[in-house]
Amino acid sequence: MAKTEQEETRRAISLYFRNLKEVRPELRGRDLKDMGITPGPIYREILDGLLDGRLNGELSSREEEVEFVRKRFMEAS
Repeated sequence: MAKTEQEETRRAISLYFRNLKEVRPELRGRDLKDMGITPGPIYREILDGLLDGRLNGELSSREEEVEFVRKRFMEAS
């Protein structure tokens, strides 16, 4: 069983270094400010959400990121 866990860990690390290490959201803090979002701790929540979306394959373009921010963080305001 330990060997299986080790192999899974090795595969996950390999995946990270081959494919995921360079994944970053296209939107930055300046973009959020330009969208009318007041700078503050919310930026970390937004940027973390964008990164999660990129890593999970849910967001694949700048336009999708903008839509994500508008729906999740601006409509509720």
